[in-house]
Amino acid sequence: MALSTEAPDPREFKDWEDAFQYPIPVVRKLEQQLRNNADANREKLRSLVGASYRSLLDTAETIIDMEVRMDKVESKLARVGQSCNSRGLERISNNAGRMDVYSKSRDGERYAFASQLSVLRNAPLVMTRLMRTEGSYLLIAKVLVISRLVHKALTKSTDKPSIVDQLWERLLSVRRKLLRRIDKRLSSTTGETATLVESMCAYALATSSTPSDRAAARRR
Repeated sequence: MALSTEAPDPREFKDWEDAFQYPIPVVRKLEQQLRNNADANREKLRSLVGASYRSLLDTAETIIDMEVRMDKVESKLARVGQSCNSRGLERISNNAGRMDVYSKSRDGERYAFASQLSVLRNAPLVMTRLMRTEGSYLLIAKVLVISRLVHKALTKSTDKPSIVDQLWERLLSVRRKLLRRIDKRLSSTTGETATLVESMCAYALATSSTPSDRAAARRR
């Protein structure tokens, strides 16, 4: 039997009978130590249970609070649903559709106006460039006809800017140059038949007349 008076660590025992291998004073110390450990473990367990209980109470309160809030949200959604009846939604949808059509129509008008103005601005430049490079008079006359139609469309606008008239005057100046060149070519006695026919067609487009009118004017 062990004679040590120091209390061993009970956790090292392999069997409960190991405790009685020590003297009685040591066994009493073991008993006291076990009681102290039991009291300490009991306090720890009580603390853990108390903390868990408080956590459970907090969780329950949170769930109840969430249920109350959900009830309020559902009540508000119900009121909103009653306000948004089918007729009201249909009226809102129709108004939105009309606004969308109006917006697209306005955008289309602005884009069309900008495109037409761009054509009228660039037409004199294109015609002048073609004349400098001795381009086809018939092609130049076709550009003139297109520009004339664009100008006619722009003049119908209620808010026509002053630049439209300025661009038209520039176009008329280029038209006069074209007519002088056509007259010069038609007056030539060395021109080819195809060139003369093209020049007469260009004159007809530029002046809104027929080739026969031009021929009659030359005979006179």
